[in-house]
Amino acid sequence: MKEVALAELVLDFDIYIRDTIDTRIVRGYCKARSEGATFPPLIIDKKSRRIVDGFKRYRMYKVMGIEMVPVIEKTYRTEALLLADAIRFNAQHGQPLDEADRARCVILAGKLGMSDKALAGALGRSVEDIDGLRTTKTATVGSLSVPLKRTIRHMAGKRLTKKQAVVNEKLGGMTVGFYARQLVMLIENGLLDPEDTDGFEQLKRLHELLEGIVVG
Repeated sequence: MKEVALAELVLDFDIYIRDTIDTRIVRGYCKARSEGATFPPLIIDKKSRRIVDGFKRYRMYKVMGIEMVPVIEKTYRTEALLLADAIRFNAQHGQPLDEADRARCVILAGKLGMSDKALAGALGRSVEDIDGLRTTKTATVGSLSVPLKRTIRHMAGKRLTKKQAVVNEKLGGMTVGFYARQLVMLIENGLLDPEDTDGFEQLKRLHELLEGIVVG
């Protein structure tokens, strides 16, 4: 282990297996560190200075203005081996991987030519699980595979338009039933904000769209 300047490290989101860096967790890390907690060193690729494990810790250091950080340098013969380590570290500790994260792993592994057996080993899953993720949790946009949010998981294995792919990125990830129940609870219990003009405009638009579906 050694200390290096935070400024020389690189966040490469092409090898980041999660959808985004969870800012809520980063804030929790900052609070914990300010109270004396210690954190494991970042794992980095010695040659490229890319972070293999520790994206949220990197953000914590950046937010807190810490310039020198502990790292462990590793050397990788191929990009696939680097990705395997990134997956393995994330699967073993910290924020649990959800199904969307695992689907992203399948896509990244495919781009780098990693075998299903190697990916299964990194994730701690079976080869059958990997095949299942590929067929039930991803769709295609042009020649690319994309992980699907649970909201539109019924589109697995199908081809999305570019517009649909953009919507997939913006979705919160819960089921349509979940969002519908939220609206029903708010309406039935008089909890809608009567001054929320935009909210009511969206509900009006939703009503129009639902009428079209029923009529169709």
